[in-house]
Amino acid sequence: MACITRIDCDPAVAQPVFGLGQTPQGWHAALIVAKAAGKSLSEIPANDPDAPDTGPDDTPQPLVGLAKGTLIDTLDGPKPVEDLKPRDVLRTGSGRCRLVHHILRIDRGDAIRHAMIRIKAGALGPNLPARNMRLPRNQKILVRSEIAQRMFGQDGSLVAARFLTDLPDVTKAKPRHCPGALYLLLLETQDTILADGIPIETLAPCAENLALLPAHLRTALARMYPGFAQASCATALQVQAARPKRQKRLIKRHIHSGSPLIVEDPVEQTAEAG
Repeated sequence: MACITRIDCDPAVAQPVFGLGQTPQGWHAALIVAKAAGKSLSEIPANDPDAPDTGPDDTPQPLVGLAKGTLIDTLDGPKPVEDLKPRDVLRTGSGRCRLVHHILRIDRGDAIRHAMIRIKAGALGPNLPARNMRLPRNQKILVRSEIAQRMFGQDGSLVAARFLTDLPDVTKAKPRHCPGALYLLLLETQDTILADGIPIETLAPCAENLALLPAHLRTALARMYPGFAQASCATALQVQAARPKRQKRLIKRHIHSGSPLIVEDPVEQTAEAG
């Protein structure tokens, strides 16, 4: 049975040093935190997406994450991102399956509404995305195509949503049609999950990305995820993003060729084209 926990840390209040070291992930780590604090697991506030922010929060306006209603591919079928629970098993773009450890809901209102990109159904490939969707401008998708393989190798490249607006059917979203909250999914490592059918990057656990998390959760999550102690994301990345100029060049080549950005098997696509 899944155990849903929230670690609620107010930076204004001194926190006990738990000394977790290389702790296991998920609810096992939450149990260790509870024991170290001298409490039962039920006494630790639950880690639900609507966790209240009781302390000052210096988090910059987050421009990555997923909007409410985005369908995530799980072993139990598609689920809206807001309905995901810790320990749900997600399908990834590589075909692997990974557990969700935490789902964080971050509400920044107008700052998010003015930074969303609208992607029409089918804009990136056949039935991709499967529905009209909205992504924050810095959220990255994995471009897998024959062109991407020629430029970056077999894995393709991550591309920020803001670079897609030169494509037909991809535009800046109107603020009044956009949500004011985003959901960040924490997995054990960076990966790509399938959101409305397209591979979306999840947050890499590293010190650089701690600024994207709510301030009152950073201390606890850093203790539970040893990866957040890494100074640079470079050592935490499973999938790489090209430099911005090369991301733009990749999109221009797709526009020129009229080929989809995401295909199931780029090698097979090349053979068919030949």
